[in-house]
Amino acid sequence: MSEHDSDLASIAEARELLRRARKAFEAFRNFDQRKVDRIVYAAVEAGYAASERLAKIAVEETGLGSIPGKTAKNRFATRGLWAGIRGMRTCGVLSEDPARGLMEVAHPFGVVAAVVPTTNPTSTALYKALICLKSRNAMVASPHPRAARCVAE
Repeated sequence: MSEHDSDLASIAEARELLRRARKAFEAFRNFDQRKVDRIVYAAVEAGYAASERLAKIAVEETGLGSIPGKTAKNRFATRGLWAGIRGMRTCGVLSEDPARGLMEVAHPFGVVAAVVPTTNPTSTALYKALICLKSRNAMVASPHPRAARCVAE
């Protein structure tokens, strides 16, 4: 495949990923806080359960870091993050000030482009994905080429 063909294929893939992410966002954007939090918590627990396996893949693929270190980072990026955001309101009316006629309403942005480095690929992908879920946004991850497999996992 020529460089030109490779570029065109990459553009087509990016468009397809964006289309799929936008479709997911349109379904997810109207969920209430309770449903969002159930989904985020399920993702937290799935990520935490896979922490060591993802760390092994990341170390093998990138040649960086250690399995215990990356496992700890993956665990922090899941349950550690959850400890900080679980009570955070991200849906609906957040506050009202009737005297001033103000109302603060949480509104998702849409699709987030997440650049994922080779240094801490799995913990970064987990962390960003959970933040996007908590805020009812979709995410398309763009991992460093030397970390694509572990981020896809």
